[in-house]
Amino acid sequence: MKKVRFILIVAAFLLLDFDSVLGCVCVSATIPQKIEQAHTVFSGEVIGRTATKIRFKVQKWWKGTPYYEIFIYADSKVITSCDVSFKNGETYLVYAFRSSPENKLETNECTGTKELTAADEDLKILGKGKPPTRKMPRIRKRRGS
Repeated sequence: MKKVRFILIVAAFLLLDFDSVLGCVCVSATIPQKIEQAHTVFSGEVIGRTATKIRFKVQKWWKGTPYYEIFIYADSKVITSCDVSFKNGETYLVYAFRSSPENKLETNECTGTKELTAADEDLKILGKGKPPTRKMPRIRKRRGS
């Protein structure tokens, strides 16, 4: 009986969502620091998504390569409270960084990424921004691979 009770207690602890209890904990940074730390900063509308990849139609660029469309990947292999809950059709200000070793662009709440409607302070510091000017390169598969 004690063994069953122990197993039930352990199972209950494993089922608790500690991220929602603790929330996302980020190191405090100013907007200029977030801009400096980011590889890419842009505003764009979510036009497609999977569990790990979000496709944006870019409106303005401040930092990085000014593509018309871009893919951003989830920061972690597991879902955490720091993940941004991107919604199709919504527009965001995205601060993205390059991951290692995959070198993919990633983001999370700690980078400063947020809905564009909540980004007035960021936009004042970022300034006007520039329109996108480049198409994303196509990745071609090699024959036999």
